[in-house]
Amino acid sequence: MQKSDFIPAPDANFDSWQGNLITELAPLAASLGIAPAEVAGLTTLGSTWGTEFGNWTTEDAKARQQRAKKDAARDAAASAGQHAGNDANADTHSTVNQAIRHCVASAVLATRLGCACSECAGNARETYQDRYQHQLPRDSARARHNNVAGLTCGGCTGDPLQGPPSTSVEDIASCCHQALDNGNLDTGS
Repeated sequence: MQKSDFIPAPDANFDSWQGNLITELAPLAASLGIAPAEVAGLTTLGSTWGTEFGNWTTEDAKARQQRAKKDAARDAAASAGQHAGNDANADTHSTVNQAIRHCVASAVLATRLGCACSECAGNARETYQDRYQHQLPRDSARARHNNVAGLTCGGCTGDPLQGPPSTSVEDIASCCHQALDNGNLDTGS
């Protein structure tokens, strides 16, 4: 019966395994008939692997941290939009509630992730609802209008690639309520 080679699949296990292989092989290489050049080549490859694995581990940790920040910003925006909308009108399906929620969510995303990102997220959400949830054209237009009002409350009045100044959720909610009172939000009435 032929034996198969054993090379651990998980990177961390492979890292330990290849380090141990090089350490154990070096003093035994001559007695096993392995040329010094082969040991040197294996050592170089092991060193390269160790460097790249370390770089990847660092970048992976940074990416996980960034994703956690992104997820927290999204949760804050969704929660703020929901609460602000509910404060405006207890009926969570009312057009007033929806207008406030769209405004606040768009503004919070703008302050956390930038104006362009917030606008893109709002448009992507409405496009999804248009295509797959059969949102009525009037409802889509109303939501998009209220998303734009939210961008203004989030400080997006200039360069769309530059994020707005930091704005508190309370200031954003107040701005969106003011926009509602001034008739700048589309509630369909």
